[in-house]
Amino acid sequence: MADQTDSHQRIFGTPLEPLFNHCRSAENQELVQCTLSLLIKKNSEDVKTATPEQFIFRTNDSVQFLFLTCEKLKLPEETKFQAMNLFERFMLKHVKELYSYVLTSKNRNKNKSWMDIKARVHNQVFLRVISCIQIASKVTSHYRILSTGRARKILKDAGHNYTLDGILCSELRILKTLGFNVTFPSVLVYLETVLEMLGYISIEVKLLHHISISLLEVCYLRHGDIYTRLHQAISGNHSYFSEEEKKKFSAVHADKMLLVASVVSAVAFIVEQSNADEVISHVSRLTEIDSEDIVDFSAVIIRFLQDTEST
Repeated sequence: MADQTDSHQRIFGTPLEPLFNHCRSAENQELVQCTLSLLIKKNSEDVKTATPEQFIFRTNDSVQFLFLTCEKLKLPEETKFQAMNLFERFMLKHVKELYSYVLTSKNRNKNKSWMDIKARVHNQVFLRVISCIQIASKVTSHYRILSTGRARKILKDAGHNYTLDGILCSELRILKTLGFNVTFPSVLVYLETVLEMLGYISIEVKLLHHISISLLEVCYLRHGDIYTRLHQAISGNHSYFSEEEKKKFSAVHADKMLLVASVVSAVAFIVEQSNADEVISHVSRLTEIDSEDIVDFSAVIIRFLQDTEST
């Protein structure tokens, strides 16, 4: 009976995890390599255009609420990372547009007007997170999406009573603000593409995949703490961030390929330390990231895990 259930899920639903290097259903190696090359190019563009304020909305509370909501709804892993990216991009552009509006308005008391808008934006954060999950669920899944009715129930349970029209308007506001540009490679796509290529080198990636996603979630949930440690390791352990340093380090924040390479390498070290050097060497070659940078970041991640576990 269990076999029949598993078979049914494989036919009519998204598999619980990717089938890496599957002999019948996997893409051929050349196509995966082409995909990886495109991701490297996209990542390079993102790094060049990174700004210091880009991740100010990736707070512990917002990430935790978004991730827990996706898990409660049993949405695919891809949904949570897509939704987080949507939320960050929307909030940054939304707040910038509102600030510009206040500056150019004829209102004499601009300070009060801005404080009122800030309060309204703060009160709408839960709504915006749910709307981003709605959009991401539609992009990443053909059958398991967050409907408007269910979104309203989640918001009501959290103490926010919105109408169905209000929730629909929020979703449309996000789409319009982002110019309907909601299909882009998430950090999970980077991770699974790198793992797929590692699989062609006869490295067992199934276990790496499961733990890497968990570690990737930690890097999102504790983003500020981990990247502060990385900055201190790079800059000589001082905690002061000059404006020039913030500008330079924003490129590190935006580097998805560096994050993925470091997470995979950290997991390889945790799973089987004796093979970690080999994995790091392959990951460095595949991602075109210097192995020393990967080692530095993965060491920060591992030390963070150790310190967290000991407290």
